[in-house]
Amino acid sequence: MIYPVLCLGYEKELNKLAGSLTQKLVEGRKKKVAIVDFTDMEGHTTYASRFLAEELSVQLSNLGSRTEFEVVDRLRLKSLLKEQGLEATGWVDPEMGKKLKKAAGISAIIAGNLTPFGDSLHLSVKILDAGNAKILFATSTDFPKSKIIMGDNTPEKKNPPAQNPPPSASVTPVAPPKPAPAPPPVEIRQKVETPEFVLELQECWASGPNLTCSMLLTNVKEDKSYKLTTADTRIIDPSGNEYRAQKLQLGTAEGWDTVQRPLVNGIATKASANFTGVSPSVRTIALFEISCHLEGVGQYKAQFRAVPVTR
Repeated sequence: MIYPVLCLGYEKELNKLAGSLTQKLVEGRKKKVAIVDFTDMEGHTTYASRFLAEELSVQLSNLGSRTEFEVVDRLRLKSLLKEQGLEATGWVDPEMGKKLKKAAGISAIIAGNLTPFGDSLHLSVKILDAGNAKILFATSTDFPKSKIIMGDNTPEKKNPPAQNPPPSASVTPVAPPKPAPAPPPVEIRQKVETPEFVLELQECWASGPNLTCSMLLTNVKEDKSYKLTTADTRIIDPSGNEYRAQKLQLGTAEGWDTVQRPLVNGIATKASANFTGVSPSVRTIALFEISCHLEGVGQYKAQFRAVPVTR
């Protein structure tokens, strides 16, 4: 099931968090960074904790590629830890850090705790020196639960082995659990329908000079590859100023010039376009234009007008 409102709730805080961590990693001259799974206070992982660790890894990887450090792929990290007889979650001790440093040249480890507080989730993150597990930097941020939970957020605890009841014991039938309530409907501001796809604009929000437009792209024909380019993506403000996209996202793929991935028929895929240098006084986008290049079909241009900007 698709929960498209998620990208509107967590990206702003993750961008800020990734920026703070990047600054400290560069200042500390850390060349290679690993991000382990985040946990709750009892050391258990949840869907939300793994999701946030993965998303932060993507953000830091993009920033690190333009600065001075490298982020270890999390699948590669799990493989490294398994080879060393370690786990990707929980307490990071000096011995673990030393093994990773020796095996892969990792100089810093990022760990975190995700804690529920009422309707919010509190994430605390630490940068640890891989050589001695000393805390180099710590920070925290909060997310609304409704914007961050995409699935079951219960700890992943191993089930005890099943036990058969004694012969004389009676077994009381247990009613099946009630289905989880459906998520609230997502507000779609504008929609463009073509013979090949449907593009739905969710929201355009800004923080200072940075502006992001979030969308849902649904392929309505046979499975095919879709490509978006920054050169064909632009916004025009009410004063006539034009801004070209700096970065695009399509599903889990991100790119500074081009982003491309196959889309399955009937599955809504989240997409976003990021712009910089936008005047903080802009409250409405006069025109938002984006082109989709379809494999074996050609190019379609979608336009949205009079789009409000959330600040």
